[in-house]
Amino acid sequence: MPVYGEQPLTAAEENRLNALRSAGVGADIPLALSGDSARVAAGAAEHADLLAYLASADRSRWSYHLARLACSFKKGKGEYFTGADLTVELFGDGDDELRPTIWSLTPAKVFDGDERSHEFGLTSSLKFLQISTTRHRKAPQGKLVQGYGVLTSVARWEFTPTAVARLEGDFELGLIVRVPQDLPAHAVVTLDIVVEKPRKLAMNRKAEVRGAASRTIVFEGPGQPARSHSGPPR
Repeated sequence: MPVYGEQPLTAAEENRLNALRSAGVGADIPLALSGDSARVAAGAAEHADLLAYLASADRSRWSYHLARLACSFKKGKGEYFTGADLTVELFGDGDDELRPTIWSLTPAKVFDGDERSHEFGLTSSLKFLQISTTRHRKAPQGKLVQGYGVLTSVARWEFTPTAVARLEGDFELGLIVRVPQDLPAHAVVTLDIVVEKPRKLAMNRKAEVRGAASRTIVFEGPGQPARSHSGPPR
């Protein structure tokens, strides 16, 4: 059998990799919140209050799911990201009254002086806790991330670089999704990006890439296990 050794990259290979820009989206397998799983996800919430909320008569026909997402941005040589939109659209088989709903999302907003926290805490009514952040600058804050879509079937995060913070690295996001217990439901996650390449003697070149990355999240339900995979629904 051949034996493969690990060789360091040559300078040319490193330069080629560094020149490539990339943007991606990841999604964990969604977690159905009931019993022990709800206790674990709740963090600081009162466990008894949370379980009572889930078992209440007006909540009994619904199930709640925690979906964890991540966006990653890596600039390329001579170009950078000037904007991005991450959209999560919910689909189900019920009528408008029984449509899947974005119950809560995090972060609602991130400013360029905030420390990004990757800890998700829930209240006893399955709303994300607003985690306090330390801001490093006293000057007016620029908004780096803004979330939209609570209590609708479409959530969206808008990413905008500021004067002091570019879109670079990982951003972790979270959703609580409410779906009817007896009906299947899934979500389609799509990342759109805008990239600019500065030019010294001409206008900047700009490219908008719709659907730069996508994933499908399937929520646990009748006849279907929870899962997450790249691309459109299968």
